[in-house]
Amino acid sequence: MPKTLTLTRPTDTDLIKVPLWIINPATGAAQQFLADLDTGNDHTCIHPRTLQQIGLVPNGRHLPIHGVTASSVAQVATVSLGMHMDNGHQITVNSHEVAVLDSINCDILMGRDFLQWCDVSLRRGGTTTLTFD
Repeated sequence: MPKTLTLTRPTDTDLIKVPLWIINPATGAAQQFLADLDTGNDHTCIHPRTLQQIGLVPNGRHLPIHGVTASSVAQVATVSLGMHMDNGHQITVNSHEVAVLDSINCDILMGRDFLQWCDVSLRRGGTTTLTFD
């Protein structure tokens, strides 16, 4: 049975904020943040201060990042991502590589790479639904 997370925002033009747990795969240290959903960016990005809060540092590798307005090269970190669904279930994406960028103006930017795990439905009136199989 699919698991869904329904998000609401005041207006259609407000940012889509997703409550997302960032988990250190080695220690299990975790903290919840509000991630900006941005499917114009090809990869999920995380600010270095967010990594520091769960005791992680980039692993030394780099990867290219492509957004709508620019491209960049970022360091890589491996995190697990967790979300609490509407029905009380939890979804965990284990050992996902994220781009570490201090140039983003949020803690986490969820990119198109996240769409490999869920479908996203945007509705007039400010409702967004993430559906996981």
